Amino acid sequence: MLARVDSDPHREPAMMDDPSFGSSEYSPEAVELFAQYLLARDVGEDVDFEAFADEHADWTEELYGLHTDWDNVRGLLERLRVRPSPASAPAAEVGAPVAAAPLAEAARDA
Repeated sequence: MLARVDSDPHREPAMMDDPSFGSSEYSPEAVELFAQYLLARDVGEDVDFEAFADEHADWTEELYGLHTDWDNVRGLLERLRVRPSPASAPAAEVGAPVAAAPLAEAARDA
């Protein structure tokens, strides 16, 4: 259950109340260029990032920063990837043998 947020005027401001929340240290041009780079990769183009960044010398530093941030987020998402739960597995056919659960086997052996 989610906690209820009261509209108490004396409460400490939440992160989203901060005007800088969500602001970017990157220029819109660099973000657009990086999005183009990612799109090219996603559609299967063989794009060398270093060459791409060098082609856009005015934004090279920002492009490298975006690439680093993107790599970090991608790594975090990989580590947080949710594995399918047994409940989301396809149902067994009616009458098919059911494997004993490890806890049930341990209890039986005790």
